Amino acid sequence: MIQAKKTRKTTLQTRKNSYRESLEKASVADYTWVIPLAQKIRENADVLARFISHVLAGVAASPFASDKSSFSRFDWLRGMTKLLFPQVASPLDKMEDALRQLQEGLGDLSSDFLKDTEMTGDLLVPLIETVCHTLETNPQFIVVFHDPQILGQVLGPLGERASGLIHMIPALSNHAAEKFPNLKETLFHALFNLEKQDRQLIYTLAEDVLGEVYRARVFPHLTKTLSQDPRGRVLAPILLGAIQAIPGESCINALLSIACTPHRELSHGRVIAIAIQEMGGLYIKIAQVISELCPPSLARELRTTQDDAGGIFPSIEKSWGYVLQTLGEPEFIEWKPILRLPSKPIRHFASASVGALYQIELTDEGKQKWDVESVLIKFQRPKLPALFAKQCDHILKLMDDARSTLQDDISLGGEQRLELLGLVTTLRRAVVNYYQQSKEELDFRIEEVNASKVRAALGDNTRVRVPRYFYTTQKCRTYGVCGRYKSYKNCTNKVLGS
Repeated sequence: MIQAKKTRKTTLQTRKNSYRESLEKASVADYTWVIPLAQKIRENADVLARFISHVLAGVAASPFASDKSSFSRFDWLRGMTKLLFPQVASPLDKMEDALRQLQEGLGDLSSDFLKDTEMTGDLLVPLIETVCHTLETNPQFIVVFHDPQILGQVLGPLGERASGLIHMIPALSNHAAEKFPNLKETLFHALFNLEKQDRQLIYTLAEDVLGEVYRARVFPHLTKTLSQDPRGRVLAPILLGAIQAIPGESCINALLSIACTPHRELSHGRVIAIAIQEMGGLYIKIAQVISELCPPSLARELRTTQDDAGGIFPSIEKSWGYVLQTLGEPEFIEWKPILRLPSKPIRHFASASVGALYQIELTDEGKQKWDVESVLIKFQRPKLPALFAKQCDHILKLMDDARSTLQDDISLGGEQRLELLGLVTTLRRAVVNYYQQSKEELDFRIEEVNASKVRAALGDNTRVRVPRYFYTTQKCRTYGVCGRYKSYKNCTNKVLGS
């Protein structure tokens, strides 16, 4: 026990020294970009407090994935108490042992007052305003906000209070992702609990924050990374232009996705990939092509956009609502008695640029009828044709701009200019091809026809099999999971083009 305490003390001291060095570096760095953001957040402290109060209410209902670590539960609730009632922080410190014995009671009490969103919102406003005032005066302090344990050492009582909230955010706290695995959906649920005018203010604030963070921190890193290769002259402006085109209404989605990315996994490359992933469509396609030409660190992150894009919508609940709405249409009436639809929203099974795939268990009647345990249903994102056309025009414009810049760059030699112009031509052709291909992918009936052709061509070849299509429309398809596997993820019987 004594050795463990010594180890923790040594570890904390090492981290303090590290942050002291970070502050010394920050003191000479330009963090003035933080000041206008802190001011905007302070001016919107009331609406931000209302949003956070709904988040706390959602977390309080089920703070952790499990209650195996009762101390962690107590520690978080104690932090929330300090956050909302700073005047009782000292008595809590003195009565810690007694409170641990009553932690379940405290947990119930905490859940009660955290669910009172009006009260917690009012209590949060002064803290947000004070933190913002501090950052307006000392913007360098932003560097210590990604470690709750250091805040108290740097900012005193204010830092101790803020640490209770910081402990919740995976991108800022090393252990938050383990404690709050469903935080992202909780954040989206809280957002839609706000009044429409409040949501609009949050959207605008998110656009300001994300835009400034990308401009001041992410873009310079991206440019520096790509400048190591001559091809960066082409890739950098295309990626920068694509990211800058992220719609305002998507900024909150990207910001919450970044906040919910575990601290250990957060990198500049991941932040770039999240923005492209949120835009979806052709941006994901071109990111996959560009990833083959980028340095390994950035390429690895860009490739993640093809592994699992966002759902039909950024929110799991909203996406699931769309699934239920679609299945409720008259053309799917025959499926109602044979689909076992969960009572709570479920996350998509897989997704790409065109749609999202859901695995749905069948009822006994469905299993008997189709002789499979479950089906996979692919739902197309709405209004894709117009979105693809708009994205294609924008990406082609970025490439035309890159071509003009290369032609005017007198620092390039003739051979190098020709090579880079050839790269632009290749990328341009890829975009046009993807656009044409994506238009065809919008009609799922074509995929069914192609699958039938592949099945016929394979003949008696059993090494590759194509799942059976049970019902297909232009915008929704359903096919069975191979009986040999319970999970499609483990099944090698992929549909061509899936």
